[in-house]
Amino acid sequence: ISLCKHLLSEGMGIEAASKAFDAEKVSFEKFSALGPSILKNDRLVVRINGQYFPWDAAAPIVLGMVSFGHEKALEPKGMIAVERIEKKLEKYPSSAIVPSGGSWRFWPFGFNKSKSLTATRSLPSDCLGDSGEKSLEKQLSAAEREDMNTRSTKKVRTIIPTSEQLKSLNLKEGQNIVTFTFSTAMLGKQQ
Repeated sequence: ISLCKHLLSEGMGIEAASKAFDAEKVSFEKFSALGPSILKNDRLVVRINGQYFPWDAAAPIVLGMVSFGHEKALEPKGMIAVERIEKKLEKYPSSAIVPSGGSWRFWPFGFNKSKSLTATRSLPSDCLGDSGEKSLEKQLSAAEREDMNTRSTKKVRTIIPTSEQLKSLNLKEGQNIVTFTFSTAMLGKQQ
């Protein structure tokens, strides 16, 4: 268990979520000191089989595990989906769809110069289909689209490498493994 709900967000990545969870992990001593009041803490999260559940969603699962000694199939209801989901950057037609495995399907870089900050919308994973925008429009009503636009706009920093930078990567034909290193204020250096 951990008091990290404020640090977890959908699509943040499994490794970053694990670090956030471990940073706020509740020790036995802290658990004993807080007593039953810990269950009322809004930040309480339970990690079960690598999945993160707020306490209100985890309580029935934990009760079943303790009472009957086995896990039932975990339902994603209430789960914080930290796995990276496929997102399409709509502003740039040459942008790529990045699957959770980390490889690129199409040419990942736009042909215009680097933009320091661009606005993107997070789409629910069930709305991303092979037919793109038309599929999305059919699945969502106008009110749902408006609600999605207003509550999930976020800023993303985009850096497009120059031809020289791409050449220096010595990429081979087919899939390549490239390690990116970046730093965030909350989690520090990431790779």
